[in-house]
Amino acid sequence: MKKLIFLLLCTELAVTLTGCPSVPRGAVSAEIANSRDYPLQVAGFRRDRVIDYAQDDRSGPADISVGYNMLAPDAQIASTIYVSSLPKVFPAMIDLVEPERTIFEHHKSAIIEGHAGATLLRETTEELIKFGKTYSALVAAYRYDDVFMGVRQPVYSVLLVWRHEDNIVKLRSTMPFAQGQLLRPRNLKLLDAVNWTVFPLPETVMTIEAFHRSSGRPAIL
Repeated sequence: MKKLIFLLLCTELAVTLTGCPSVPRGAVSAEIANSRDYPLQVAGFRRDRVIDYAQDDRSGPADISVGYNMLAPDAQIASTIYVSSLPKVFPAMIDLVEPERTIFEHHKSAIIEGHAGATLLRETTEELIKFGKTYSALVAAYRYDDVFMGVRQPVYSVLLVWRHEDNIVKLRSTMPFAQGQLLRPRNLKLLDAVNWTVFPLPETVMTIEAFHRSSGRPAIL
């Protein structure tokens, strides 16, 4: 049974294994308005691309990520917030007591496998409060070498996973290792300012190729 769950999870998580959104076949870049839920600029971050991983699902949003970059003198951060429907994206997990724990463990393994020399620095939980409700996010922090802002360097990277109702919410965030002590407070401000309890609602969609041609926003990674 455990092996079956793992194999199903591998399939379901194939589109969301990296910190900044990799773009699997069929995913599209989307545009959303400057809403209160996902502002264009908030907490020192500027919103980057929005990716709809399940744009063919006509029953409504199912699996969307929103990138936020910070380019401050003292901190350069690439963060991505993922909101995924548990029954639509992770149907094999729906009956588990803590599906977020299983998903978290799989992402941890993917980070180690995807980044040569990656070291797990700490694993803990983080209390998040949104609209008076308390959430316990699972947290893992890593050090590894990666290309960040065009330069290969040591980076500090974190993974947070938690559940809100029938959605799994994830944060992947990376910055230069020397600035690592700033990552937690800056991301907490971001999560406090963004309303991750709802899906971002795309107004328009375009292929990833068209997005790259039309967008003048610099990618941080």
